[in-house]
Amino acid sequence: MIRPEKIIAELAARQDEALDLWAELDENGLFPGENEDKTAFINRCRSIFDFYRRMECELRENGAAVSAFGLKLRREARIPEDIMCEASAKTGKLYGFKINWAKGFFVTEKMGLLWGGSSWYDPQSGEMVFIVRPAFKYRKKWFIYRRDELLAHELCHVAHTPVADDKLEEFFAYQTSDSRFRRYLGNIFVRGMDAFIFIAPPFILLAVQMMNIFAGTGIAEWPFWALIGLVPAGFLIRNQRSRNLYFRAKTKLEQLKVKLPQAVLFRCTCREIAAISAARSDGELRAWLIERIRSTQRFKIIGYRFLREIADETE
Repeated sequence: MIRPEKIIAELAARQDEALDLWAELDENGLFPGENEDKTAFINRCRSIFDFYRRMECELRENGAAVSAFGLKLRREARIPEDIMCEASAKTGKLYGFKINWAKGFFVTEKMGLLWGGSSWYDPQSGEMVFIVRPAFKYRKKWFIYRRDELLAHELCHVAHTPVADDKLEEFFAYQTSDSRFRRYLGNIFVRGMDAFIFIAPPFILLAVQMMNIFAGTGIAEWPFWALIGLVPAGFLIRNQRSRNLYFRAKTKLEQLKVKLPQAVLFRCTCREIAAISAARSDGELRAWLIERIRSTQRFKIIGYRFLREIADETE
């Protein structure tokens, strides 16, 4: 596989449409975000690889590098390429990309009792790294996590970064799981505060009960009991609505004989997925896709790789 830096350099030098180079980068998990033109895309990619070069120098000289997020990344804790390749089969089959350029590390910092891994991106410095639990250095499975699905999960976050739309971010990442339960509930927490909101009602109720017992406040408890049921129900309803939106869009693309509809949707914003799902006929959807391919670089690449028959109609 050609190193992405070389493809980016060639793309920068090319004056033509260069869809063959855009497609190669897309296969490497590098594609433009919404409203991101060629110059902005190249600059973003260069900032990522410039960061990696600086980090490599620091790792060689000092044996460790401190990330923008305060994590100490040690040279000996870098995830080796053979382990990284375990994730390629999953991301390739699901979403049509394989990443071998992203830097991953086993970290020893305490990140939480049940934490398995996470990815980090800082647009200011170009830092893009992902970290996983050190137990995976020697084991393919820990607790409920498999190493290949966890790495694929984090690489989905790495690739999905330019879409900058979190409504289905976790849904896409959790589709790498072998567990139907995790695939179903993976998108239940969308934003950072969701987990705290989810678990807050029992603690609020406990606080009210303590106030009633020890301070004699006489606050009615039934609204807080109701919250214990309503808050999880709200999260489940939101999760199901997101799933319905995605699977309606996937079905619409399948009706157009798209061979890898999930790869197309992975590269779409939630607004675009909603537009696909709302199409009233194959003709309406085809016309919408043709318009997007003509007007946006991201969809030109999608058309070149996954919608070739429809893309040919734009010429």
